Amino acid sequence: MLKTSLAIAIGLSSSLAFAQSAITVEDIPKVKSVIQTTVSPDGDSVAFTRSLPRTLYVDENGSNYSELYVVDDKGVERPFITGSVNIKSLQWSNDSKTIYFLAKLKDDKYTSLYQIPVDGGQAQPVLALKDTSISSYQLSPDNKQVAILAMPAADKSEKELKKLGFKAEVYEMGLKNKQLFIVDLAKADKPLTPTALNVDNYVSDVNWAANGKKLLVKTQPTALIDDKYTKSMWHLFDIASNKVTLSFKTEGKLGDAELSHDGKYIAILGAEDKHDPATGRLFIADTKTAEITEWLPDFMGHVVDFEWSHKRNTLNFIANVGTQSFVASIKTGSNKYKKLVKEGEFIASQLSVSDSDKTLALRGNTAKHPNEVFIVRSNKATRLTDSNSWLNDKRFAKQETITLKARDGVELDGVLVYPLNYEKGTRYPLIMSVHGGPESHDKDGWVTNYSRPGQMGAARGYAVFYPNYRGSTGKGVDYSKLGQNDYAGKEFDDLVDFKNHLVDMGLVDTKRVGITGGRTVVMHRRGAQQN
Repeated sequence: MLKTSLAIAIGLSSSLAFAQSAITVEDIPKVKSVIQTTVSPDGDSVAFTRSLPRTLYVDENGSNYSELYVVDDKGVERPFITGSVNIKSLQWSNDSKTIYFLAKLKDDKYTSLYQIPVDGGQAQPVLALKDTSISSYQLSPDNKQVAILAMPAADKSEKELKKLGFKAEVYEMGLKNKQLFIVDLAKADKPLTPTALNVDNYVSDVNWAANGKKLLVKTQPTALIDDKYTKSMWHLFDIASNKVTLSFKTEGKLGDAELSHDGKYIAILGAEDKHDPATGRLFIADTKTAEITEWLPDFMGHVVDFEWSHKRNTLNFIANVGTQSFVASIKTGSNKYKKLVKEGEFIASQLSVSDSDKTLALRGNTAKHPNEVFIVRSNKATRLTDSNSWLNDKRFAKQETITLKARDGVELDGVLVYPLNYEKGTRYPLIMSVHGGPESHDKDGWVTNYSRPGQMGAARGYAVFYPNYRGSTGKGVDYSKLGQNDYAGKEFDDLVDFKNHLVDMGLVDTKRVGITGGRTVVMHRRGAQQN
């Protein structure tokens, strides 16, 4: 009897411990994630920001905080600015001794530029603008100047009227253009009121040439979101003459751009045409002729980030293909690329390159952890941070990419998370989490947060599925156009085909299926008509 009771007690204790190791709803607000990564010019360290969730029932409502850390290439991490702060837009000085960033610290009313020494010391203000925030900035290659984007300061009469209660906002009326300034990078004791450069329209982005004599400047006619999507242009701006010398544009949406180290080429992310829903095409432009050509024609994926090497005309880039991503490099004059990190290792983003070109830093996430800092050297990726060590003690449900053919033959894919204690032959309830956009897609990495059930749903006995219905990105332009002019038509049929496939697998109970996500409202309109 004693042995039996002891066995039962041990069994109950083991079962309790087993159950407690699963991810719970209470775990989700505790998850931290790396936000931005940038490698030092010498390649020895990576500066990064990490999200700090607010404490439930203690902190006031608001978004996560963003803390500043540095990690070396051995994984030794040092906190620099932590707590109730929001650090963003990290950049290194060219000697790797100082980190610059944007923040509101202490009694700041507007976002200002700060610096902090890597070897120790407090953050110090560098410069601020009078009566307005710095939206973004770029240090010149010699670190003597900084290009700044900012909105004009509010007119004094507007401030007075607001005090008197005149706070009405008329949609898309009274919009102002963001402006470009170049300021000497010397500590200013008082907020500055610099003169904007001679660039027409709304300036949305800027990049320095390696020689510091020119800028790449992105503009759009107004602040309207439609102008951003359809009427953006990149320009080469000559600093000495204070004039635009060349302009570059692709048809449709336009993304990032960067000059090669010798200034001969510009890599540009854009769209194939005005009907392409995403900026996933890689283009290369000649700075002498302004001729633009597609660098990777017919690429069956989407390029999402890039950075030129510093010593040769080689572009490093990240691409999403299907539910995976890879990191690769490609030389000018060639459309063949070399993979540095292959699909299946992690989902990559936020690429930066050291001055020697030997170290790449980026963010990466997998099915078992959110974004962390990775470096790539000699085609080998190494993870440097562990933001949620407690996740190492958690049990994770099986997660995989599944593929199938839709009823009309279109090949589809999606990410499936099995119930945590899945047993073959048992049918489970299904939560289908549908991404929005549709110029987006779900990747086979970290799929759990406050609005995405993922491992949390799996721990409660649900199968959770993330479908990349037609119109999603990651599979080339043609696939991303398949849903156009038929929203909630064949897109919805794809969801039904996914559901039927999971039922046919023997996994899902056809009578216990729920749907959530960014496309739920649209899809629900036809839901009653489908089986």
